[in-house]
Amino acid sequence: MEKLTQKLTDSWRVLPEGKEELEQTTSLPALVRHLFPFEKGAIWCYNNFCTALRPEENERIYLCFDRVVCRCEVWLNDIFIATHLHSEESFSVDITHALKDGENRLAIRVEGFDPKCMPNYAQIYSYYTLIPMTGIYGNVTLWKKPVCKIDDLHLRPDFATKTLSVTLSLENCGSPCDAQIEYCVLEKGEPVKTLCKSIAVGQQAADTTAFCFDTINPWS
Repeated sequence: MEKLTQKLTDSWRVLPEGKEELEQTTSLPALVRHLFPFEKGAIWCYNNFCTALRPEENERIYLCFDRVVCRCEVWLNDIFIATHLHSEESFSVDITHALKDGENRLAIRVEGFDPKCMPNYAQIYSYYTLIPMTGIYGNVTLWKKPVCKIDDLHLRPDFATKTLSVTLSLENCGSPCDAQIEYCVLEKGEPVKTLCKSIAVGQQAADTTAFCFDTINPWS
């Protein structure tokens, strides 16, 4: 089976901004602020990697983060990729244009809570300054995906009507296309409901499908 992902877990170099002499090496997930408890500025995280992932036509390579606390800037091979703010959500960025053959150099500048850029957190800012939390939590993963992909999926059961509503959102960063969607509902590992649909997708599209059942066993 073709490999679609690659985790970047080991050999992360981390250092306080402007203080190369304090550089340390760690693995993810890393609460990098714990490595530098007396440093209050930004932390830089570097990872050099090679990858066999190569995008085909109508595919992209994304860099996916489980969680970064709290504000980060992402660079790949000295090319600025994106900025992200918020620590409680995963996010991904398209790095196809910056990825190269051979060794790649990923650089992430991470800052903690700052009331100047996050006024809604001002009341709890003093609490977070007492607990070092700045860092990369969870995994950082390279992921090869099609340009047209599922962006969100929501399931809503209705026990009164014995139905299951499925709503999905599609995102397309390529040319308009017809997406082929296959729904499959499993019961004890066996398919009990299947449905195939074709959906026209520009930049975005959504679809809602309802499945009806004779009986529902919510606790089985």
